[in-house]
Amino acid sequence: MMKKTIKFQDGSVQDFELNRNGFIQAVSYKESSADLKLDLTHKSNIMAAAKSSPGGYRGFFQMGESALFETGYYLGDFGVDFRKLNPDKEQKKINTIRATFDKNDWKGTWSGKNGINSFNDFITKPQLQLMAVSDWINHLCKRMQILNFNQYYGQIINGVEVTESGAIASAHLMGEGGLATFLGSPVFKKKSAVSDGNGTHISSYLSMFGGFDLEVCCKRKIYITIKDSSGLELKNKEVTIISKNNGKYIS
Repeated sequence: MMKKTIKFQDGSVQDFELNRNGFIQAVSYKESSADLKLDLTHKSNIMAAAKSSPGGYRGFFQMGESALFETGYYLGDFGVDFRKLNPDKEQKKINTIRATFDKNDWKGTWSGKNGINSFNDFITKPQLQLMAVSDWINHLCKRMQILNFNQYYGQIINGVEVTESGAIASAHLMGEGGLATFLGSPVFKKKSAVSDGNGTHISSYLSMFGGFDLEVCCKRKIYITIKDSSGLELKNKEVTIISKNNGKYIS
């Protein structure tokens, strides 16, 4: 298995396998100083699972109320299960609920999904927390498809290659709006910040966490039109299509 060497801001250098598990280990090390190469019961991982930021983000991935709401774990102050909402018809209601998540005060209720029935369960049961982290990755992956962000995979933007894992890590850092602004996507009319409160730019996450194979995530979109030598579109022809990604990483 190939590995990626990452130098972190604290000066440490770590190697991670280029698979889904390696991605979770790398992001967790960055976000909470967790060392998921060690047993989950190791003191450092117990502390990382409960780690809190000034903004109230918690755990290995420093997840907020909104992330756990959208993955079906946290019901919030209104006791609403996101999985039962229709984003196409109830977006106004969803936005009203999301507005209550700004403080990350964790005073709302929980759904019981995967055995997480309370805030205490989330921060004291690392194995269950990893389930939530994995669901969050899958959720962001689907959002990449819905928003057409996966059409940018393999492109070099501002000197950084856009890959699936890098895009998902960047959306985790700065949200879909921040990623859209960086990519130059027209999906949102309003531009969003591309650096967080600590000055971390979205491009650093694209680069640092790029190139991991997330295994069961979404695939890069390829748009094709088959034409003959004169430029006329070919129809009802059997062809073999070979896809080549010109970027450094294969998506």
